[in-house]
Amino acid sequence: MSKNGKKKDLIKRDYKSIREKFSENIEHQNIGDACTAYMKIFGTNKNVMRHMPLEIDGLLPGERRLLFTMWHDKKLRPEGKYLKLTSSLGSAMEYHPHGDGNLYNTAVKLAQYWNNTLCLVDGYGNYGGEDGSCASAHRYLEAKLTMYAYKCFFEEFTNDIVDMKERYTGGGQEPEYLPAKYPNIFFKPSYGIGYGLFASIPTYNFNEICEFAINLIDDPEYDTVIYPDIPSGCDVIDDGQFLEIAKTGVGSFRMKCKTEVIPEENKIIIRTTPLQVGMNSIVEKIYAAAKDGSLKGLDDIENHNGHTSVRQDLIFKPGADLDHALNVLYKKCGLISTYPIIFNVIDDIEVREYTMKTLLQAWISARRDIKRKVINKGIVRKNERLHVLSTLLFILSGENGEKTLKIVKKAENTSEIVEKLMKNYRISSLQAKSIASMSITAFSKESVRRYKEEHAKLSKEVEKLMKISKSPKKIDKLIKEELLEGMKLFGTERKSEIVTFDGKKVVRDTDHIIVFTKNGLVKKLNDNVESIGFIEQGDYPTDIININNKDSILIFDQTGKVSSIAVDDIISTELSSPGLPITDLVPINGKLVTVVPKPTDEELVKIGVDKVHFVMVTKGGTIKKTLASNYTNVRKDLKAINIADGDELVSVKVLYGNKDIVIYSDLGFGVRVNSDDIREVGRTAQGVKGMDLTDKDFISGMNIIGDKDKYIFVLTNKGKAKKCPLDTFATMKRTDKPLRVTSLDARDEISTIVPVRGNEVFKVYMKTDMKEIAISEIDEMTRLAKPKKLLPVKMGDCIIDVKMIGRLK
Repeated sequence: MSKNGKKKDLIKRDYKSIREKFSENIEHQNIGDACTAYMKIFGTNKNVMRHMPLEIDGLLPGERRLLFTMWHDKKLRPEGKYLKLTSSLGSAMEYHPHGDGNLYNTAVKLAQYWNNTLCLVDGYGNYGGEDGSCASAHRYLEAKLTMYAYKCFFEEFTNDIVDMKERYTGGGQEPEYLPAKYPNIFFKPSYGIGYGLFASIPTYNFNEICEFAINLIDDPEYDTVIYPDIPSGCDVIDDGQFLEIAKTGVGSFRMKCKTEVIPEENKIIIRTTPLQVGMNSIVEKIYAAAKDGSLKGLDDIENHNGHTSVRQDLIFKPGADLDHALNVLYKKCGLISTYPIIFNVIDDIEVREYTMKTLLQAWISARRDIKRKVINKGIVRKNERLHVLSTLLFILSGENGEKTLKIVKKAENTSEIVEKLMKNYRISSLQAKSIASMSITAFSKESVRRYKEEHAKLSKEVEKLMKISKSPKKIDKLIKEELLEGMKLFGTERKSEIVTFDGKKVVRDTDHIIVFTKNGLVKKLNDNVESIGFIEQGDYPTDIININNKDSILIFDQTGKVSSIAVDDIISTELSSPGLPITDLVPINGKLVTVVPKPTDEELVKIGVDKVHFVMVTKGGTIKKTLASNYTNVRKDLKAINIADGDELVSVKVLYGNKDIVIYSDLGFGVRVNSDDIREVGRTAQGVKGMDLTDKDFISGMNIIGDKDKYIFVLTNKGKAKKCPLDTFATMKRTDKPLRVTSLDARDEISTIVPVRGNEVFKVYMKTDMKEIAISEIDEMTRLAKPKKLLPVKMGDCIIDVKMIGRLK
């Protein structure tokens, strides 16, 4: 055989051998099934690594990496300075393998307050607008973490309580999750489309979610229906589907722009936008509807968009059917938008379907594990310090102290000190190194005393932590305390109203504190706040009332005009907000002087329409009594009382039946008259003389005496107080000479005179603070005595208002 023949035969045998061996490793299966199986693996990994939020922190990987970079690499604390966003994006790319475009979009979304219940990025610069305008390029933007982001994710973050992994570039680590102190997944919109999966979670109210979580901790069987709360303030339409969504975790809901129709001006005002819908896109659809003839009679669109709000005024031609136009706006122009809900969330390494309840329970379970880790690591760290302190106290006591000092003084270097300490006292290298690194002053008698005190303190702390670590109930108590703290720091009332299908408002039955300020601002707060929060410099509260969300308020100004506003129409404000202009809600002529809860129709019928009056008194001493039913249909800018030139309205009270009334002046004079002595007059009447005044004295206010009242409580603007028996202040005629209710020091003026029973607890509101006082603890004095100092009132501060908050048993 030739050489070529032998070569071909050898190749043939080798090929046959290779083919036989190869055939042994062939797995026969359907290629379609194989592709499906492998794509499921690929899809699951992609969903986990890109598209779906994690149940523990509610974040996508890009969001988590950006926030971690800002905290860990850039040290962008909320109290610190802003830094160029470009710098944070560049560092985040070391963790996130998808380019700066993805991270830039993430940062912008996390900083938009109209899309997030609580923002995670505090952005400085143009981060877009609610009108749909785009953000500036990242080189023009600055950013840092918000206080909420720091408190939620990083306040207790350490590498030994969070599972860490190597970042994709190597040379560093990143967290698998952030230890969320609050159920963050409900406070930013999560909308992701992955492989065979879809996640869509709207925003919810912080207080409502935290209350739900607290109730679930106490009772795992607890359940309730929570409505979405849209940060822009648009309405949420209740079509009856939210109970089913609560049960299944799947469904959809509709959002509606807040609108106002003003027929006399041929105008429709659009004030809010649905979640993730820009006002500009709505305006484009309006123009399109007007062009194709669907929206008839549109004459002009006025843009009143502001830095923190949106508003479009649609001006129609005279005679246009505004009701029909509104229906067209709802159907064709995006004023009603549908948002899907499906709680697809990553549970450790796979995507699961949740309901709101089961998702909250999963967060609670994860939070318990994290809290236990935090406690256990605290025990370890404190025990390490205790170990060092025990050794220090041993080697510094008695003869050991002198021996240790000799070792330190004679040693050539630190290594020698460590070696000799280990040899002489048989301690660990860690303990020896800790001691060797101390200065010579650490061996003094004073230092030894400090070590003993620290040892005793740490021992107690370790004992306490050990008890908590072993008790699930104590861990749950800590979690609930953190949630309650979060509600005080970050909680606000709902921004979205719940309305029915026909647009009828569903008003929530909640209690509030409404604050009116000198500069014409109004704040709506939860009734459990401990402070009224931020007030602008130079401004201060003038009226503070406790009222239910379903009630209305009558607002009287100094000229005698009155307007009505529903409490539910007042937008809830955060403690950090100075308030909203009252003129956005009602017209005010001059200074706002008093606000009064409006009696409901039910109250008037129950008590008797002819027995409920408003009593008004002016600065010049005029008093007026008129039926409250004259004011039940008040809307805007109605005359409540005719005011003489140079006079102004001071106080308005609701009078139920026949009562005695105390009218008092700045200088401490007053009269006690019966309401029957005041003739009932019509709404526009001027009234009669209620009290004679000297040239330099003016009326401060008035109060109605209750059937069980026993004392007159007097409080001055500088915090001096007293109570005197009510029977020393007999009922008088309006024409009688006023009596001195109290003597006053120079510069003191009456803040309030209130008839009391003696067991009341009052909250005293100052410009910068709030205090509680009990009438039972105030000295009883004579009517002519000067009041004594009760409350510390700082220089430049004064008492604004006093409200009863309860009675002692």
